[in-house]
Amino acid sequence: MPKVVTAHAKLKETSWPESRLLPTEKHFLSISIGNSSIHFAHHGNKNNELTANYFWRTPHLLAEDVDLESNADLVLALARYLPECESTFVFGAKGGQTFKAAEEQNKKRGHLLTAYIVSTNEEQLGFVAKMLGSIPCRIYKMKSEDFFSEAEGAYAGMGLDRMAGLRGAISITGLPALVIDGGSAMTYTGIDADGKIMGGGISPGIEMRMKALHEFTFALPQIDLEVEVADIIDKAIKSNTPASIFGKSTKDAMVLSMLNEVSSHLRSVVDVWMEKVGQPKKRKANGNANGNADDKTASITNDDRVAIVTGGGANLVAKLLEEDNGGVIDVTSKKKVRAKQVNGLIHFGITNVLCHQSDRSHITPYIAEDPMGKKHKSDENYMLYVGRSVAKEFSEADPEGEFTYRGQVLSYTVYDAGPYFRVVYTDGDEEDVSLEDVKGMYI
Repeated sequence: MPKVVTAHAKLKETSWPESRLLPTEKHFLSISIGNSSIHFAHHGNKNNELTANYFWRTPHLLAEDVDLESNADLVLALARYLPECESTFVFGAKGGQTFKAAEEQNKKRGHLLTAYIVSTNEEQLGFVAKMLGSIPCRIYKMKSEDFFSEAEGAYAGMGLDRMAGLRGAISITGLPALVIDGGSAMTYTGIDADGKIMGGGISPGIEMRMKALHEFTFALPQIDLEVEVADIIDKAIKSNTPASIFGKSTKDAMVLSMLNEVSSHLRSVVDVWMEKVGQPKKRKANGNANGNADDKTASITNDDRVAIVTGGGANLVAKLLEEDNGGVIDVTSKKKVRAKQVNGLIHFGITNVLCHQSDRSHITPYIAEDPMGKKHKSDENYMLYVGRSVAKEFSEADPEGEFTYRGQVLSYTVYDAGPYFRVVYTDGDEEDVSLEDVKGMYI
């Protein structure tokens, strides 16, 4: 067995081939640090495939989370941010959550745990690196040229998260690709069939639009967007009547106008993208649900011109891109936009780069063609879980001193490893949980 270095880890910028996965590495950790939260993914499965296997999400770290007196305290702080399955992977099942336990796990694997980070927040990057550095591991900060070069159209100042997401989209749909990110800022980024980045656009995200109306006016109210949008969608579905964009209350006028703007804006973007890259082509006879050939390692092309929708507002955006705006708002009849909702898109982009740099076969991730309401491989209707109330015990109390966090299952996405359900808690935090986990969270 090769010698495993046990020194504390330091953050390094990727440099190939030094930063590549070792031939014996079957798992790694990817981290995406965004504007409001930190997203994690564990990669690797029993088939020795490096695709993202499970995901979780945490709030941003605070300085007091990492400004601790001892490394042992820092290790315990790290452990609090890991779900049980990841804690077992990092520390083992019996050795406790200590530096020594992590060291022993590395020795069993024959190599250090490796983490790759995509971050747009330097302060949070430092916090995460310090916390991870409490155990023996390799930590790499990924850079723009890992995903695209200037020759491929990357331009100065282009967000690293946008490039990573675009690389992830290519790994799922092939070229050409279009990514619509409904995060804090709403962005779209396109790439043509030759792999040349076309550019994109940035505008206020859904929540930012509502906050701006309140903060820059005297009379318009602050809106609980999740509640108001959920109420509009619920009424439209139950009555089978889409909401009129002529709102009859101030709140309705604000929200319905926003929904109409987002739908019209993004549909226009998709139309222009398809004018540039060409209309959908007839699917090849041997294509699978993702539009790729039966051989998953083969090169794929986006003949169906499927756009990828991701980010915190992806559920709502995907709904508005359905035929007739998903029945949510009553506007001129609109055709369905071919779109695929993908949570954790950046993690798939990281996988794509690592497979290339580490000379590993890349397996096209399986993402359900239309995840909402359809049956899949297990013939189980996962839509039955959507809307259910759930509760989960956490090691840290909420502001009211409660350790039980309550929430609701908002949606799900099917990956190679199975379905993962997006749970939104009453404090506004979210996470993706497995089918087994969500069944254990029912109340």
